[in-house]
Amino acid sequence: YGLTSIENLDGSISSPLWLRRKLERAGLKSVNAVVDLTNLVMLEQGQPLHAFDADALESMTGQPVTPENFGLRQAKEGEPFLGLDGRELELDERCQVVTCHDQAVALAGVMGSAQSGVTSHTRRIWLESAMFSPSAVRTTARALGLRTDASSRYEKGLPIEMTLVSAQRASTLMAEHLDAKAKGCW
Repeated sequence: YGLTSIENLDGSISSPLWLRRKLERAGLKSVNAVVDLTNLVMLEQGQPLHAFDADALESMTGQPVTPENFGLRQAKEGEPFLGLDGRELELDERCQVVTCHDQAVALAGVMGSAQSGVTSHTRRIWLESAMFSPSAVRTTARALGLRTDASSRYEKGLPIEMTLVSAQRASTLMAEHLDAKAKGCW
């Protein structure tokens, strides 16, 4: 599991035409330059990545966020979750979640939460590159009837050596195309 702190971002920047076209050819829709670059790395390397808006995490938890504040646990019975797709879900113990200060901020290997997603206001992110159990991702996706580009890759299993390499590639692309600054990798 790796987290990289990236600052000096402008979440309102649209992706360049070449990137939008590349994603469209792969069947992915363009969201914004930050998310699109993580999706490009997923297409290149096979490793899904997730960008959490650092300020949104601090706002929703009411506390500063460090890498130690992230965790992984089974969802609580009836735990509410609003996905990036806008669906309001009620989770159960079959679902595995990524947490920040014990609040569910992503369905592990499936989808992030709307509250912590990258928006036009995003200026700092926590870039997650993780290795999740294929069976845990499959169970979560099936329990919710939710299959994503990320879950389809995690369900098949991924080479662990690509986890941090992919985060570095995304950090480099964000530095090149968005003038972002990686502050460290944990």
